[in-house]
Amino acid sequence: MDIGLSVGGFVDVLLLPEQSEDWPTEGMVGQFEIWWARSRHQVRLKPPDSRYLRHDFADFVERFRPGWPLDVGRPIPEPNPRSRGRPSP
Repeated sequence: MDIGLSVGGFVDVLLLPEQSEDWPTEGMVGQFEIWWARSRHQVRLKPPDSRYLRHDFADFVERFRPGWPLDVGRPIPEPNPRSRGRPSP
């Protein structure tokens, strides 16, 4: 997705409805919110329109990003931080 920056963005499929026919269509021009940005130069986007969000979005947020939207503008930890002392894969 072209977001007008030197890095690309993509709509995070985990936030979208289960049925792909309910997703935003290819070529759609619209507003999207930054859901997650990482040092790996990727920007995950969230559609602000609730019809394009998974039906259990509130529960999903509570499980995976309980500080949202209060954490907007703050660094977000990796979703599965490695335990200390464990070797990297």
